[in-house]
Amino acid sequence: MKNFLIALLLLFCADVVFSQRISPRRIRKHRARVYESRIKGTVTLSLDTIYNKGRPYAILHEKKQLPYNDYQLCSLDNRLLISIHSGTGVRDRTLYFAFYFVESKKTGEPEKYFGFNIEKAVVSFDLVHGDEINPYGEFEFLKKYPRQFSDPYYVKYIDENPVNTPNIYEIVKRDRDKQVYIRDGKIQQDYKLIGNYKENDEGWRFYLPDHIIVAEVNRKEPGSTTWLINTLKDEKNWSINTNDENALKDIVQFLLEKQYL
Repeated sequence: MKNFLIALLLLFCADVVFSQRISPRRIRKHRARVYESRIKGTVTLSLDTIYNKGRPYAILHEKKQLPYNDYQLCSLDNRLLISIHSGTGVRDRTLYFAFYFVESKKTGEPEKYFGFNIEKAVVSFDLVHGDEINPYGEFEFLKKYPRQFSDPYYVKYIDENPVNTPNIYEIVKRDRDKQVYIRDGKIQQDYKLIGNYKENDEGWRFYLPDHIIVAEVNRKEPGSTTWLINTLKDEKNWSINTNDENALKDIVQFLLEKQYL
């Protein structure tokens, strides 16, 4: 509800605020760009706001400086989500953007080329949900753009072995022989938080502590004792059979045994 009200304010009340600081000509251009975004279903950046299909999506502040500008991606209530800086590759001097995700402290590095557009990339990966980062969008972004330019030891995986680099997927180091505790959305072992989970209509979604998605788990069909497990790390599909009483415990045990947690 809060984000909906913010969006309405941006859509219908922005003119009053803008008119106090921005020229009528810029306001007309702003209105035209937002209208075009709505009619054509496109992404546009106008007056520090990213619009997707004419609706406010996120805030993108630009800090102009030499030699390259920096950016800050914020939620609609102006909470910092991603810091974006320019860099030069350590091996071949390739120009790139470093997307630093504030909450997870992960970094993705797309190459900075003429056709790369920050606002379109943000929307295409659906990086923002409401006032926070979408963990699935972050996962997909980091998988596509690992730290390939700033890390001198980075080796790109070939298509036949599409396993994520350690920068993306890191399980918590601990004594794996210790008792596992599952309670209130948290999975703990050896006095350490090793994962989180959230319940959905027919199953659970599991995360690492840094918000990277581990797996999506859903019942095969209503009333079934078969559970389908899709692991995001390697994009594999699994299934196990267990009753409702033991389902959560058995699924966590499966993820532990397969080294997903």
